[in-house]
Amino acid sequence: MQWFVFGNQTYASGKPDDDGTVSPGYGNAGGTTIYRLREGIERFLITDINNPSTAAKAQSSIFVMLDNFSTFVQEFSHIPGGSNVLFMDGHVQFMRYPSEPPMVPRIATISGLILNVMASQQN
Repeated sequence: MQWFVFGNQTYASGKPDDDGTVSPGYGNAGGTTIYRLREGIERFLITDINNPSTAAKAQSSIFVMLDNFSTFVQEFSHIPGGSNVLFMDGHVQFMRYPSEPPMVPRIATISGLILNVMASQQN
C-alpha cells in the first residue's frame, strides 16, 4: 500500500499497525521509517519508575497531534486563536493560544515557518 504525501514524497505501510516507509530523509531522525506510536511508549518519559500511577498521568499529558496554529492568525484552524490537541490517552482538548505546551509561541513560530515553506513550494 502506498500513498503520495507531498509532491513525489511517498508513505507506504502494509497494515495500519505497521511502521511506515517514506522517501529517504523524511522519516524519524532523517531516515526512511516513521515509527507509529505504540502502547507503553510513555514509559520512556517517566522519571519515577517506582510509582505506577505515573504511566497513566504521562499518557494524559503527552500531546500527539494538533490542528494548525501559528503566529499568523490566518493560519489557525480555529479562530480566534486555539487548536484541538490530541493526547496519547485518546482525549482531545481545545487549547487557546498562548497557554501551556504545545500552544506556546516557540512552537507557533516553527509551525508558521513550516506552513509558509509548504505554501511557497506548492505555488
